[in-house]
Amino acid sequence: PSRALFLLLMLALAPFQAVAQAPGSVPPVARTAEVQAEIDALLAFRRGLRDPYGAMSGWDASALSAPCSWRGVACAPGGTGRVVELQLPRLRLSGPISPALGSLSYLERLSLRSNSLSGAIPASLSRVTALRAVFLQSNSLSGPIPQSFLSNLTNLETFDVSGNLLSGPVPASFP
Repeated sequence: PSRALFLLLMLALAPFQAVAQAPGSVPPVARTAEVQAEIDALLAFRRGLRDPYGAMSGWDASALSAPCSWRGVACAPGGTGRVVELQLPRLRLSGPISPALGSLSYLERLSLRSNSLSGAIPASLSRVTALRAVFLQSNSLSGPIPQSFLSNLTNLETFDVSGNLLSGPVPASFP
């Protein structure tokens, strides 16, 4: 009898349990000029890359929750729509890192590690003064680390570019 009651209770609660476990939807984002500029920057980044797994194919600029609902993108809390994280590791992305990412002014964490990215690290990233962690290791990036990184990115705690083809000196005070 108690087992039957337990099963009946579980069946009765099943619809509520499914809702509780379903991934939460991202609320609509106020489409300010700043948010639109960040969407445009992310789309420019995507356009310059080869994405063999289609990781960014769901990036729909017309979605009410764009860019916060996009794979690899996290936004600041409160529905501001401002991008604070871009994380697309191990997706076999290839091509250059777009200088347009330099307009993501609230970006704190950039992780594009273990892809096949090439070209230089854009100096425009040194404008993103909120950056605290940059993970670009295990790509095919080349050229020097932009000198403006050291003077501008004062919040930077982690900067990993190992396993690339970079040249030139790395400042001793770099994180």
